[in-house]
Amino acid sequence: MTLRVGAAAAIWLALPGAAGSASAQTAWWETFRGRIALHADVAARTGAGELVRSASPRIYGETAALEAVHGRPGGASLDVGGRGRVWRRLAAGVAYTQLGKTCAVRLDGAIPHPLRFNAARAVEARVSDVSCRERALHLFAAWRVPIPQQVEGLDAAVFGGPSFFNLTRETAAGVGFREAGPPFASVAADLSVAEHVRNGWGGHVGVDVTYLLTSIVGVGAAVRFSRATIEVPSLGGAVEADVGGLQFGGGLRFRF
Repeated sequence: MTLRVGAAAAIWLALPGAAGSASAQTAWWETFRGRIALHADVAARTGAGELVRSASPRIYGETAALEAVHGRPGGASLDVGGRGRVWRRLAAGVAYTQLGKTCAVRLDGAIPHPLRFNAARAVEARVSDVSCRERALHLFAAWRVPIPQQVEGLDAAVFGGPSFFNLTRETAAGVGFREAGPPFASVAADLSVAEHVRNGWGGHVGVDVTYLLTSIVGVGAAVRFSRATIEVPSLGGAVEADVGGLQFGGGLRFRF
């Protein structure tokens, strides 16, 4: 049995096509060896805030004052990507981040009185658990910087480039009012929401620090600041949503 396996291996290696294929695979690996770096991080993103859309419809012959306040989420996000060295310490790469949360839309305002002028009544409404999801594809150039303390396996990279954002979120679509009846001292509001998907370009900069535990596997931490502004419909108009923000986290690093 051993003689048969050895003979088969010798015959396979002697074949021109097989030998060429093995040689090509070895040459391919040697070409990219030491040039590829991958990362997989769990990160936290700041930047939770509010998006405000104001409207002034005419109701009962007077101007109402309405304000739709949309929550903007922060929290945990996923960050994966990789880069390849193209010249000396210069590398080019791509990273993907995703933040998916639920937030709320709140309506505050004042509705004119149906019978008396200058007697507006306060109104409010709220819709909870609306969809707020951001995805981003970051294209970047990175410059690898050795750490001055000469700690073996420890290095850093500064990076930056354009970012493509995909925003999916629900915003205020319309408002309905219900009068309580005479003497019309109060009024109730019903707020409806609609989902919108919008894309936009922005940019980012960041720093990544890596410590290799072996020649291939390591751990690392990264900080990235990204930003873009995307217009989203709301209450018959639009609100400018700032996407991205300051993100920091860490995870696994791989070098090949």
